[in-house]
Amino acid sequence: MTSLPFKAPRSRGWLYAVVALLIFSLVYISLPGLFQELEYRLYDYRLRLSSRPEPAKEIVMIDIDDESSKALASEGSWPWNRGVHAKVVDVLTQCNVGLVVFDILFRGHGSGPKEGNVSFSQALAQNGNVVLAVAVQLAREEELIRMELDEEDRALRSSFLDLKGPRITKLFQAEGSRAPLSVFSKSARGVGHIAALCDSDGVFRRLPLIIGFNGNILPSIDLLATLKYLQPDKVEWLKGKSLRLDGVTYPDGRKGTITIPVDDKGCMLINYSGTWGQAFDHISLREIYESYGNPAKIEQFREMLNQKVVIISLAMSGSTDMGPIPIETATPLSTVHSNAINTILTGAFLKEAPVAVQIFIGSLMIIIIILVSLRLSPLYFCISSLFLILAYISSNFFLFS
Repeated sequence: MTSLPFKAPRSRGWLYAVVALLIFSLVYISLPGLFQELEYRLYDYRLRLSSRPEPAKEIVMIDIDDESSKALASEGSWPWNRGVHAKVVDVLTQCNVGLVVFDILFRGHGSGPKEGNVSFSQALAQNGNVVLAVAVQLAREEELIRMELDEEDRALRSSFLDLKGPRITKLFQAEGSRAPLSVFSKSARGVGHIAALCDSDGVFRRLPLIIGFNGNILPSIDLLATLKYLQPDKVEWLKGKSLRLDGVTYPDGRKGTITIPVDDKGCMLINYSGTWGQAFDHISLREIYESYGNPAKIEQFREMLNQKVVIISLAMSGSTDMGPIPIETATPLSTVHSNAINTILTGAFLKEAPVAVQIFIGSLMIIIIILVSLRLSPLYFCISSLFLILAYISSNFFLFS
């Protein structure tokens, strides 16, 4: 009697492999979160163990820290009157900074005398290189969301991007906003959103560089700062899911092109240079504020800040503007924005493997292990499987690095 073909060990092994492949693909597609959580953990470990990109020397952090809070106690509790920020901007103007990025909201008329708003607006106009922040609520909608625009929202028009290339259909859409006073937006060089999306486990690994805003495209404060600093001739959306900045001018005078890999929603993975306080130079805002009207101190800071990108952000103890990143469990979220700018300036981009590639690699490992199990004794199977897993992990880390 002729035996059935699938009873032969080799044929049976291939049958098991094909069945396992189908089951794995089905589970991966139907329960993506099951594998996604594991991938998040592995991604974070790879990021921590691999070498970190060098922080751009052009980026300097000015921290509104506990030291600043104590020194400016006479100004009351946070948020301070805008006159304080006006003096800080005046000092930075005299220091000839390249760009000032406020990771702070200037919504409403603020506290204290209204003269503070006037002086802050004048300081912004005199500097000419200040980027402000707008907070937005994002919706995962592919359809256009129309909002009722107030005066502050309409003042954002000058910051909208005119992207060349095919139409983008999957951007996150703003369904609400908290924009700066229009008088500030009109005096600033631009306004960008500060929405940083955390993944399902609450960790901030990526952010949307562009979002839909009432039928227009609003850049993140990070992308906007980069555009204002490098002044590209053209910004283009490529069908291959990337943003290309043509004709950028680097601080040393070189011209070039930067291609930023993003997903179909316009989100970029952030390649963190280090933990808070380690990656970039930090200065307490108190030191800048106390330099106002002191030419000797301003001259000292001019040597340090000349043509730099200065990011001003909240870093007080107890601040709610905190969260986890892949390499640190809790950090001021301005770390997200400073490292996003650094990722673009240094070109240290990370690109996520397509789902099809992830399925292929996982399926290949399953097939190999099943076929090996049918040919080897239990002892040698355990040894070979362990070797395969270690080889996979090692090659994964090597390629990531």
